[in-house]
Amino acid sequence: MAADLAQIRAQTTEIITEAQTLAGQLAEIETQLADVIGMLVDRSAPAAELVGLATSSCIPAAGTLHEAVAALERYSATLTDQH
Repeated sequence: MAADLAQIRAQTTEIITEAQTLAGQLAEIETQLADVIGMLVDRSAPAAELVGLATSSCIPAAGTLHEAVAALERYSATLTDQH
């Protein structure tokens, strides 16, 4: 049983790390999209609007990832050898 818990802990830690990496990447994408909006505003309002929609999609996705990480961290904290 302890080996199984060790494997679950390791996988949970790996998932948490990957989710945190993805959340960071989404934040970078959001910043880059904001820069693109700034460049497009004077050139193409419809294009800027579409990029704005893409930017607004990053916010809920990042929030969901943060919630998933928090839930996994809470779960991981419950994994003890007596589990």
